Amino acid sequence: YLGLVALLSPLGIPRQALSALGGYSFGAVWGIVFASVGLTAGCCLGFFYSRLLARNALRAEFGTRIRKLDAFLRRNPFAMTVAVRFFPMGNNALTNLAAGVTTVSPLPFIAGSAVGYLPQTIIFALLGSGVRVDPFWRLAVSALLFVAATSFGLLLYRKFRGEQSGLPDPARQATLRHSSSPVKREQRP
Repeated sequence: YLGLVALLSPLGIPRQALSALGGYSFGAVWGIVFASVGLTAGCCLGFFYSRLLARNALRAEFGTRIRKLDAFLRRNPFAMTVAVRFFPMGNNALTNLAAGVTTVSPLPFIAGSAVGYLPQTIIFALLGSGVRVDPFWRLAVSALLFVAATSFGLLLYRKFRGEQSGLPDPARQATLRHSSSPVKREQRP
């Protein structure tokens, strides 16, 4: 199973499906453990394939996008990678390949990926295991983890955007609000 996950996840098979398969095959706890290890190994394969074998070709094809991703990840690679992985949308395989082309160090990217994979891995391994939990609580816990992961990802992203502008995020937002709203000036007689 570990080898299967490590090989299939860099090929684009959704990590949620692989986590559910782990839960189904090994139960909730071992499904989470094995899926996490396999997904992290797959992340390493995709990242290092890109870094060692495809870097020049990918930079030539996607140079502008790679520079943007590099700027995003470079400031705090671990936290930014966690933020990217927490978002429920996105392509795991493409993220690994793109990150391999950046200047980001492998360790924070891979560690951030492992942490960022956890919420969805837990949800889908539990679902795959068929744990007998009241459907209300299963749905409630899944929704809570989804909202928490997405909110944390957005928080990190907003923090990064504030740092990019040189202003703290709330100050940046206030500046943008004031600059875009019409200001009524008092007329003097």
